[in-house]
Amino acid sequence: MRTLRIVLLQILFFVLIFLSTHLLSDFTLIKRMSYLCLTIWLSYILIKYLCDTTSKLKYFLINLFSLFLLFEFMKTFEFLLGLLPMYLEDLFMSVIGSLVCIALYLAFLVLICRLIRISKIKENKN
Repeated sequence: MRTLRIVLLQILFFVLIFLSTHLLSDFTLIKRMSYLCLTIWLSYILIKYLCDTTSKLKYFLINLFSLFLLFEFMKTFEFLLGLLPMYLEDLFMSVIGSLVCIALYLAFLVLICRLIRISKIKENKN
């Protein structure tokens, strides 16, 4: 049930990113600030989720594939609407690049979870 909630929040994240991209296209600074706030919000939720799990690898893979599929779906949707002009030119490299970048992002979040856990252990010893 908790995984479903995280996936729904990821869907909300991509919907909000899509809306801010196309509704705020004239307001560059506001658009960038909305990207930053949404990314920090998603990162906070994923860190909280990953820190509370027992099997980090399993949930890392679940989040990796859900974020990857949602990101690729958003790019395909934008391409079909004519908002993304060059999507199919080098599709294989684009998909592999997306997968690698999302994996690095999630690995960074898992590292933050480890650091939080280490700091809590050190606090409890003192």
